[in-house]
Amino acid sequence: FETLGAVNSRMQTELVRIINGADPQASYVFTLCPNIIFDASVTILEPVLNNAMFVCGDDGDRANRCLILGGEEQVRISDSLLQGYPLQTVLFMGITFSDFKSDGNGRGTSVAAFASSATTATFTDCSWQVSNRTKASKTPLYVCCCSHVDCRSSPVTLWCSRVLRVASSGQCQ
Repeated sequence: FETLGAVNSRMQTELVRIINGADPQASYVFTLCPNIIFDASVTILEPVLNNAMFVCGDDGDRANRCLILGGEEQVRISDSLLQGYPLQTVLFMGITFSDFKSDGNGRGTSVAAFASSATTATFTDCSWQVSNRTKASKTPLYVCCCSHVDCRSSPVTLWCSRVLRVASSGQCQ
């Protein structure tokens, strides 16, 4: 895929198929083309399929350079609107999220999670790059990295309204 809009369109097509009575697949893999900048100021990524995996390149390696750039939100994870089809698991592999913009009130987020506690989003070998923030709008959020990354040596810093910190053990508090 070369645009977030194309990914969303493919997911919506599959969701319509499920609404019309087709069985959902066990999982869905959406391969993002390497070395592409995905403009989130045009369209955000909105996972609607359970067990959806958004993979940078064929192997989900961050070195493939899939960059989601800009936008007040870059990803929005919400509960499924389809009765009997919960959104339980979403996986992101090797994606870099960069420079989400704040709204007029100094708020903005890379990943907006509005789903219930039954939904799990996992970020493997992902990174966040944040710049151009005013001091007044900064509230640090240290995000736990996946288990194969040492969070103590490179905590990810985002700016959100809720504060989580990475303990010296590498675990979220």
